[in-house]
Amino acid sequence: MRLLVVDDHGPGRRLTESEVHRAAPAIRRADALFADGYALLAPVSRAALRAAVRIAREAGTLVAFDLVPHDVDRRLPAAEAVPVLEAADVVISEVPTLARLLGLPVPCDAAGVHDMLPVLDRAVQGRPLWLLRHGPSSLEDVVAYRREHVLLEYPTGYGPGVRRTGFGDRLAAAELYWWLSLRSGGGAPGRR
Repeated sequence: MRLLVVDDHGPGRRLTESEVHRAAPAIRRADALFADGYALLAPVSRAALRAAVRIAREAGTLVAFDLVPHDVDRRLPAAEAVPVLEAADVVISEVPTLARLLGLPVPCDAAGVHDMLPVLDRAVQGRPLWLLRHGPSSLEDVVAYRREHVLLEYPTGYGPGVRRTGFGDRLAAAELYWWLSLRSGGGAPGRR
C-alpha cells in the first residue's frame, strides 16, 4: 500500500533518520523497499531516505525508486538524487524528468530515448533496472533497460479515454509485481 500526501509540508518530508532506524527490522525483512523522490525534497527526509536505502542494501532488501515529482530537476540538484538512483535495483521514471535532472536533452521520440541510454550509463553508476516511460504524455510506452541492454519494451495501455489520475501508480504496482514475481522464480532482471 502506498499513501502519498503531496504538500509543501507533507508528512513524508518530516520523516527522520531515527524513525527509519526504528523501522530497520521491517526494512531488513521486506522483499523490497519502495521509495520516491518526494523524500529528497527536504533535508530531514532526504537523510531518512538515504538511511533506509543503506539499511535495505546492507540487508539484501531490494530497492525500487520512483523518480517523482516530475519537476524534481527544478527542486534540487542532480547530486542529491544520483546516489539514490545508483543504489536502486529498479528506477521508475518518465524520460523527460530523468533527462532534465541529469542535464541531458529531452528525447522527442523513441529513437531519442534509445540514443539517451548509453549517456545514462555514463551519468549514473550502478546497475539499476530502468523502467523508462515515454511517449506523447510520457505514459504510453516503457523501455526496460539495464546497462547496455534493452530487456523489454512494452505499451502501458495509456491513451485516449484512459483516466490519467492514478495511472502511473497502477502501472508501477504492476511493474513491481512483475519484477518481484520473476525474481522469486529466478528469472527476473534484478541486480547482478
